[in-house]
Amino acid sequence: MNYAATYTVKPINNAIEGISSAFAAVPTVGPFLKIAVAAALRLAVAGIETYGDWVRLTKGEAVCVLKTVVEDLSVTALPGEFAAGLSKLLGNVNSDGKKSNKFELDYEQYCMIMMLFLTRSEVLSQRSADLITLNVNTVRLHIGSEGVLNELKFKMEDTITAVDVTCSVQLDLVVMPKGFAKSTVDADTYAAIEQFEDNTYKFTVTRGY
Repeated sequence: MNYAATYTVKPINNAIEGISSAFAAVPTVGPFLKIAVAAALRLAVAGIETYGDWVRLTKGEAVCVLKTVVEDLSVTALPGEFAAGLSKLLGNVNSDGKKSNKFELDYEQYCMIMMLFLTRSEVLSQRSADLITLNVNTVRLHIGSEGVLNELKFKMEDTITAVDVTCSVQLDLVVMPKGFAKSTVDADTYAAIEQFEDNTYKFTVTRGY
């Protein structure tokens, strides 16, 4: 997303295009050199901006996901050479100091998205079970947030998290009494009826909690 910001933030895009265009006049390799310089500049800006995002996220602040104006950038809030280098690249562009009010995420929200979309369901289930184990034991042992958990009296593997209910039915004498069936149908049909009645039919319903 920060690489995309080098296109969506117009002052950055214009500055990169202006610098890279200066190499287009080089004989023979000019067009290729222009592309290479532009890509290198965009990667450099994206890398510095990613570092700025990380600094803000670890401080508990939210960062803009898709940046469209200079004020959306995290690097502008960094002290020292990063912000100064960006200002030099942009030529001290003037802005109104307002953010674009785009969608922002903080550290916990980013972690939640990564867990939901980049982690297998089996791993999420195991992590959830670990958290439940820790929380229940903390409450049962009256440890509190500052205490130390030395033993696990509650373990998830010893709990019941689902119940299977199975209903089984045998259709004996449902169709007709055996004596009546034997006297009214031929041998092959009677054998088929007996086989049908000997079968057991069942279904299972699982209730998890």
